[in-house]
Amino acid sequence: GILRLSQRLDARFGKHTSAAKMTDVPGHTRSIVPLLSEAGIGFLHVGTNPAVSVPDVPPVCRWRDPASGREIILMYQGSYGDTMLLPDGRTAVSINLTGDNHGPHSIEEVHRIFASLRERYPSARIVAASLNDVAAALEPMRADLPVVTSEIGDTWIYGYGSAPLRMARFRELGRLYDGWIRQGRLAPDSDAAIDFAVRLGMIAEHTWGADVRTHLRNWDKYDLDSFTAARTQPEFLFTEQSWRELDDNIDKAVALLPDPLREEAREALKLVGEVDRRPVTGNDSDRKLDAAGRYAFEQRG
Repeated sequence: GILRLSQRLDARFGKHTSAAKMTDVPGHTRSIVPLLSEAGIGFLHVGTNPAVSVPDVPPVCRWRDPASGREIILMYQGSYGDTMLLPDGRTAVSINLTGDNHGPHSIEEVHRIFASLRERYPSARIVAASLNDVAAALEPMRADLPVVTSEIGDTWIYGYGSAPLRMARFRELGRLYDGWIRQGRLAPDSDAAIDFAVRLGMIAEHTWGADVRTHLRNWDKYDLDSFTAARTQPEFLFTEQSWRELDDNIDKAVALLPDPLREEAREALKLVGEVDRRPVTGNDSDRKLDAAGRYAFEQRG
């Protein structure tokens, strides 16, 4: 559904997109390879956040899905974008982005980028280009690129286990969506299918609410009483509200479906259950944090 949105934009504006880019997040699941390939995307650039390690793969390679036999050309850089000499030894690409959640470069910044490149490569012909142009430049080199068939998971998406009911609801709607498409009950290029897929896709978005490192910053509220009391503090209320906003995407996605499918989805979600909002009750452990903020355990755990 989301890839069809890109295709629709291409048709509307007379473009042909053959490349994709992921910025900030350090990895993707291999299952996207056949989906991108089938949608006509042959090149993926991943520019990681400098604070994380770049996956141990060649900087430029062919990422192949063994099950389908499909592959794309993959380029990894240890920042949002960087300058790289391509495998042919004659072509270089310089990908320049502003910081996280910033707008485009100013005219002055663009001039500085071009001036820096002319100084670094005085004999080169420097031209403005798109990722589509990079994809086209890499295509003749495809046969000589190393092949990677392994999974390259996203090391940032480790929070899914913290919300099993959210994931159960997400997966149930995903199964229904796949069935509706296969049964011909929902046209994959319809507004309803695309809008539903885009909204449901917000559940899988990597941040999963407010960044707790920035907005919560309470690393010592592990005892039940202190934790319960802290939940009335503004930073806890703000963070929990961001999680509720994320959960709301489930109902918002369902509301975008046509009537028969909407009711089917709501009935299916009833069987999965709702998020329990009741206060947590229980007893504190007799174990306490030491001066270094750690729990001490016996050898047997």
